[in-house]
Amino acid sequence: MSERTKISIIIPCFNIEKYIRETLNSIISQNYENLELIVVDGGSTDSTIEIVDEYKDHITHLISESDKGQYDAINKGLSLSTGDVIAWLNADDLYFPWTFSSIDKIFQSNQDILWISGKPAYINFNSSAAKVCSKNGAKIRDLINKGAYRGSYLGYLQQESMFWRKELMEKVGMLSLDYKLAADFEYWIRFSEHAEVFLIDFPVACFRLRDDSRSAVLSADYEKEVDKVLKQYHSKKNFFSSLFESNIFTRHIARLFIFSKVKVVEMDFRTRDIKFISKYRNISNYSLMELFEEALNYFNK
Repeated sequence: MSERTKISIIIPCFNIEKYIRETLNSIISQNYENLELIVVDGGSTDSTIEIVDEYKDHITHLISESDKGQYDAINKGLSLSTGDVIAWLNADDLYFPWTFSSIDKIFQSNQDILWISGKPAYINFNSSAAKVCSKNGAKIRDLINKGAYRGSYLGYLQQESMFWRKELMEKVGMLSLDYKLAADFEYWIRFSEHAEVFLIDFPVACFRLRDDSRSAVLSADYEKEVDKVLKQYHSKKNFFSSLFESNIFTRHIARLFIFSKVKVVEMDFRTRDIKFISKYRNISNYSLMELFEEALNYFNK
């Protein structure tokens, strides 16, 4: 195989001293030899920047200055990135030890891939394992474009598991600063105008579940921004918005029975062989029993 794919990783951070070291270790410990690591700090007032400074020999670009928020920080990193493949990782989330070697192999093995998404995985606030989804449910290009992948509809697209070629970013541009919470949601809609997302059938990153995270504290504001995005792209409600706004059981049944033929990446972890397969898969990341339990828990709150 030729030289390793150059991968650019952007880490936006602000006052995240509790988690930033573990996040950086999850990247640097992989010893990936063609990595461009860009850390963009928003002017932290705790010990975040001191911790980051300990890793300066591994960091290609370090910016520490006030900014207009998380997406402005990410855009600064995106504008500096020179990798063939790009991603950003929030400063409390983690990559797995096999992430970069797997991403390299996938992109080198199939030049048609512009955008990939790993199987969703989660850790708790204390870094203990929370869950790995049963499967990577179908990410249907048309439904991404319609904005159907939101929490109350088809569930979220897991940002930390996304990797894309630089050429795709050059087509869509930077994140929109019109949104403070849902700019990534809007970004995937723009991605879907140019590319189909390939599904990786194993996890490459994990999201940290925290009661004090922005996604938890500002969830209602996030949903309002999502509505704003959808008005920008789709002024009228479509079939899917009407369907998923009905009730939780309708949403779960729909997730199980909406199928599409999708492109899946499988890896044999013994031989490291990659296979690209087209198969029919339903939208849900979960089994029928898991969805039933989720519905019961919803009503027992």
